[in-house]
Amino acid sequence: MPRQKLTATFNEITVKRGEAFDIELKATPSAGYEWSIMAKSGPVTKLRDTFVENSKDDSLIGSPQMHVMTFRAEEEGVIKIELCYARPWESVMRDMKKFKINVEK
Repeated sequence: MPRQKLTATFNEITVKRGEAFDIELKATPSAGYEWSIMAKSGPVTKLRDTFVENSKDDSLIGSPQMHVMTFRAEEEGVIKIELCYARPWESVMRDMKKFKINVEK
């Protein structure tokens, strides 16, 4: 079964304890922009970061890619994750997303 995913428009899911889930957001890493964790609450482990090209057109230099962050829900309860989209060397944030993950037995 594929992992459940959160996106820019779908920001809440319910998973089982120990289950992995993805957060998928468009990013332009070639321009220096990246999504990073600004805040998180609840028992969650970040497993990996990957970047995926969406289509043929996205293979062009400077085209947006899909930034996929994979997490694992460690315990029952509620996990909240806030991500910011910015260049690490700049103090200006271009975007912020909030996600809620309900974790069941």
